[in-house]
Amino acid sequence: MREQLEAFINYLVIERQMSANTAAAYRNDLNQYLQTLETAEVSSFEQVHRHHIVEHIERLLEARKSRSTVRRATSSIRSFHQYLVEEKLTTHDPSRHLDLPKPEKKLPVVWSQTDVERLLDSVVGVDPLTRRDAAMLELLYGTGMRVSELLQLKLNDLQLELGYLSCIGKGNKSRIIP
Repeated sequence: MREQLEAFINYLVIERQMSANTAAAYRNDLNQYLQTLETAEVSSFEQVHRHHIVEHIERLLEARKSRSTVRRATSSIRSFHQYLVEEKLTTHDPSRHLDLPKPEKKLPVVWSQTDVERLLDSVVGVDPLTRRDAAMLELLYGTGMRVSELLQLKLNDLQLELGYLSCIGKGNKSRIIP
C-alpha cells in the first residue's frame, strides 16, 4: 500500500505539477490515513470501506485537528482513492459521496493604520540592504502580494514604465499587479 502512495505522490508532482509543499502535505495526510488502515488490519485497498475513512476523520477530530486540516486530509484521501480507481489499482472508491467537513468561518486579522505605519517606519537607514527591506515592506503593503511571490521576484518582473509587476503566485500561475 505504501508503494501506491509513493506512485500517487509522483503523479501529483510530475503530472499534476503540484508544488513540493503541496505534495508533502498530501504525503503527511495519507501516511496518517495508511496508519489508521494498518491499525484496522486492512492489507489492500480492495478491503477499504467508507467506515474506515469515517473512522480516520473521527480520529483527526478527536485529536483536536482544525476543520481546515480535516478538510485537507479528507480531500487528500478522496484524491488518492480516485487515483487508485483510475490506475485500476482497486475496483471501488470508498470515498465516493464522502462529505467534507464545513469550513471554519474566520475573520481576517486586520492591522490598524498605526501598526502598519510603525512597521514601515521601523526600517531606518540608507544602506542598500535597509532600502531593499523598506521597498519589500512597501510592496507587500501596497500590492497585497504574498511573501512567497515577493521572494521569487526578479528585476525583469518589474515594468516601471507600464506601472506593473508580474509574479508567479499559487499553483505556479502568473499574475500582474499594478
